[in-house]
Amino acid sequence: MDSRPDRAPAAVSAVIGGLGLGLLLDAVALGLYSRFLADTVPLYDLSNEVPVVGVAERLGLCAAIMSAIVLAAGVVNFAAARRGDIRFVGRRTVSADSVSFWAISVVVVVLVAVIGVGLISHPLTVYGTVRSSYPYFPRLPAAMAAYVLAAVGTLSALVGILGGRRMHGRSARLVSITVALGVLVSVGVSTAAIRAGDDNVNIDHTTAAAAAEIPALPTALGTKHYRLFIPDDGSGVDIVVAGRGPVIGTGAGITAYDGATGAELWRYHRREQSGQHLLAYVGESLISTDGGAVVIAGWHEVGLIAFDAVTGEILWSDSDYTRDRRSGLPWEERLRHPNTRVEAAPGPLVLTHPTRISRYDPRTGKRLWLTDTAYSDCGGPQFNAAEAAPSDQVTDNGIYRAQPCSTENLTWWRITAIDPQRGTVIGTRDIDHQPTSARHAIPRMRKMANTMVVSWPLTNTWRDYAYLVLDSPDQLETTPITDNRPVSADPFGSDVLLERWLGTERPRSLHFEVAAIGSDTARYTVEGIRGMDSADNSRIFLTDELVEFDLYQLDSGFDLQIRAWRRTDGSPSDVQSIERDGGCSRTVLLAVPSALLAVCHGTQDVAVIGFTQQ
Repeated sequence: MDSRPDRAPAAVSAVIGGLGLGLLLDAVALGLYSRFLADTVPLYDLSNEVPVVGVAERLGLCAAIMSAIVLAAGVVNFAAARRGDIRFVGRRTVSADSVSFWAISVVVVVLVAVIGVGLISHPLTVYGTVRSSYPYFPRLPAAMAAYVLAAVGTLSALVGILGGRRMHGRSARLVSITVALGVLVSVGVSTAAIRAGDDNVNIDHTTAAAAAEIPALPTALGTKHYRLFIPDDGSGVDIVVAGRGPVIGTGAGITAYDGATGAELWRYHRREQSGQHLLAYVGESLISTDGGAVVIAGWHEVGLIAFDAVTGEILWSDSDYTRDRRSGLPWEERLRHPNTRVEAAPGPLVLTHPTRISRYDPRTGKRLWLTDTAYSDCGGPQFNAAEAAPSDQVTDNGIYRAQPCSTENLTWWRITAIDPQRGTVIGTRDIDHQPTSARHAIPRMRKMANTMVVSWPLTNTWRDYAYLVLDSPDQLETTPITDNRPVSADPFGSDVLLERWLGTERPRSLHFEVAAIGSDTARYTVEGIRGMDSADNSRIFLTDELVEFDLYQLDSGFDLQIRAWRRTDGSPSDVQSIERDGGCSRTVLLAVPSALLAVCHGTQDVAVIGFTQQ
């Protein structure tokens, strides 16, 4: 007869072993979930750090397999301890002691393997590195939890097997109860692990109500209504026209503002990862597309995210567009002005390649078409390949490419115009034919609002240029070449501001005139405009006025001003001084719904001044 003192160790072993079996049950499920179902993000290994690629997958799969082995050994041992022996297939009977020996051997081997996997994988170091350097994702914490459950469960099962070679009815009931308790504990651990993979804790995302109607763009300068100061952390400040006003990108993320009031509408910012590292917004990644209805921005290690520009709702983060961009160079996005970090005219969503161009649906990221731009009669460049890469620009109604061509000793550039709706080539034009040995420069393509300007030097003096100006792709083959330099263009019409040198003897007189594209006849002259000396984005055509924001030299000194001229005759209509401590390193004008924005880039921040007509 068994005495009560003899039963006590068996009961304790049953409790510990039962808890272990419960933990192992969930370790199997959680390990399989982490390996095959849980979301992850792309990881990469650095030469000076512990490898992180594949660790979560290895831990999860090993935890599932090892837990299943120990679980099977524990169940067989439990049955043998309960019955005294086990009869296997073929009517072979194995004693409980033999079963216990083999079960202990299996569990010890698995325990050694668990320890070995831990030593190889460095799970704690990997976990700390990934949690601070990548967005949170459930695969790694789930795998870590499965690994811990497997280790603790294996050790507990070993204790249960060692102390429970003979199991009484009471001990058997304890095993059943503690298995259930172990499952409950492990479910709590699994829930915590999955929640630990929720990246929303690192995100500050607010949204706005949908707008029944987007306000119109301003028709004239108006008066100062508000001023925003956007801190510059050194990575720069990006601004695009989208939704109901400007969307501004900084190190923390992107913020949308109401053009009429300057009030914040919505934002998507990231907080410091694990309280110590910020996965910052990628400078110059902000894109406004689909006529300003969609904005796309990128974050380090997170990737691209597309937003509804009005509400701030996320539209997609994985699509044909992102997959094509990740497929490797030389795919390249061409919808922004890296030199100005400002996009004033949202166009279609396009990716370019030296021989291909593709367009995408901004609201889904789905590829709409792919066009081959390789020409059999073009050949490859026979001069500096780094300077001879194709150049691309996109407007609302056209996609333009300038690519180098050569045959024997002659080089030239071929301009291609593509219909953005269908991806078909509308026309081509060859320019700038020169002997290869005489090649001294390459053409330049610039987008002015929705007007395309192609320019190339005619001589080595860099003074005489030829210009091709068009606001529609069907004009490419017929628009005349001019020597008058365009400095600004109407985004919704055919007017361009030209600099024209008058006279034949130096010093010649410089005038600024407004004329229609393709016409040499000026509609009117604009007096007092800086034009040539200021940046392209410092001037803007509104419906009723031509406006410029720059530093002007007066009799009393220099003054930062916004000046406006009537578009009917070029006469001055308004002058407003802008007070700005420290001045502006760069000035930009942006027309957004309800307001004209004067953007002044300072040394520590960017001032955005809103002018409205209310």
